[in-house]
Amino acid sequence: MQALARYAAARDVRFRMRVAAALLGLGDGPAAARLLTDLDALPAEWLPAAARVLARIEAPAARAALAPELATRARGADVDQALAAAAVLLAWDPEAGFFRFLEALSATSVRERDLAEAYLASDRTRELTWVMRRALAREGRDFTRDRLRRLLDARG
Repeated sequence: MQALARYAAARDVRFRMRVAAALLGLGDGPAAARLLTDLDALPAEWLPAAARVLARIEAPAARAALAPELATRARGADVDQALAAAAVLLAWDPEAGFFRFLEALSATSVRERDLAEAYLASDRTRELTWVMRRALAREGRDFTRDRLRRLLDARG
């Protein structure tokens, strides 16, 4: 772990986030705060890649350290940050994480709807497909139902 820790202050923020994620998975508690600080500082274009890095964290203790802060960010006003945080939670638990995306698919903001669709299209897991199918069967809003149907059709 110490060999990895020497890279925790690297200049490249994307590399630094990967190092912090690895350290967090190895039990380095302060790495969670560093990871979230770096996430907050990223430009919107880099957030999907950062969300993929965080989504790959598998250690239950690491997820538990990040989940409350990610849930807070997922409800935030900054759509790019909110959906990046929600994408991580979606990858960890599609059943619980999908509701934020269902809300985003129905948002008044075109940016939020399109971003939600992009995150959902990029997550091709079987679990999410089943969650989306169940949501489609229950969805009463025509516009949201059409978007869900289009996403599911693209999955094949």
